[in-house]
Amino acid sequence: MRRIADGQIRMEGKLDRLLDDRTEDRETLGDHEQRLRSLEFRVWMAMGAAAVLGASGGALAQLIAR
Repeated sequence: MRRIADGQIRMEGKLDRLLDDRTEDRETLGDHEQRLRSLEFRVWMAMGAAAVLGASGGALAQLIAR
């Protein structure tokens, strides 16, 4: 009976460590997601700026060519 109780105590300790590790992983995952979202936002802004500059450059080139 004592061996079963000791085994259960060890099992509970291992489960507690697993749950703590998962909590840390979730915090890290949240940080990574925030960084990715920030990076994606910057990429979209750069693409928009490139489109505006390209269209403006094309319009300016047509005005100069006339």
